[in-house]
Amino acid sequence: MNMEKDDICILAPGIKHTMGVYDDDSIVINIIIRQSTFKRIFFNLLTHKNPLSFFFYNTFYSDNPNSYIYFKTKDDQELHRVFENLIVECINKREYFTENSENLLRSVFFYLLRNHAKDAILPNSPFKAPIFIYDILAFIQEHYNTVTLRQLSYKFNYSEQYLCKLIKKHTGSTFNRILEDIRFAKCASMLESSNLPISEICKLVGFKSVEYFTRRFKKLYNMTPTEYRKSKSFQ
Repeated sequence: MNMEKDDICILAPGIKHTMGVYDDDSIVINIIIRQSTFKRIFFNLLTHKNPLSFFFYNTFYSDNPNSYIYFKTKDDQELHRVFENLIVECINKREYFTENSENLLRSVFFYLLRNHAKDAILPNSPFKAPIFIYDILAFIQEHYNTVTLRQLSYKFNYSEQYLCKLIKKHTGSTFNRILEDIRFAKCASMLESSNLPISEICKLVGFKSVEYFTRRFKKLYNMTPTEYRKSKSFQ
């Protein structure tokens, strides 16, 4: 792929890539995001229907995800300023830089959606999901703390069994797995941004058992919720 001035390319997690710069006047900015952070930041985009939403949907749930999404932003000075602020924040690493860096990164993507969605380029993918699957995922995302399979089946007028088959067919994942992914992403965000007790966070996101939550969280993040919170407080 040959990129030009002001082009932005977002790669899905796990995509192998390399960069080459062939003149002395070019500046290439490479922002590396942990997969857990990637998911936590961008889950909210699943509630919308736009190129980035489809890209992140395929990234999280498709067996054949798009490897990248590409924007030609054409000397957008406002976008330049946001990136400059993000770079300065990451270099200086002042207090709360992690939280502010994530907020600036969100600003970049929402700005791209608002001003450059029509310029988005996605590579051809064999994966094509019907629109109602995006609606189902958006509903789960919006009502993650209370939604049940029964409520979802009633909302979309499918039997629970058939709905499970549809979700599995078009996402490669299960309703429970998708719901847990969203809930744990929300939990991680709350652990970083609030002082709420872990038991309260569990209730807010829909977990009934603190023990189950702690066990699953440790498996996903390789540390307990308490350890995760402490690790973020020192960044």
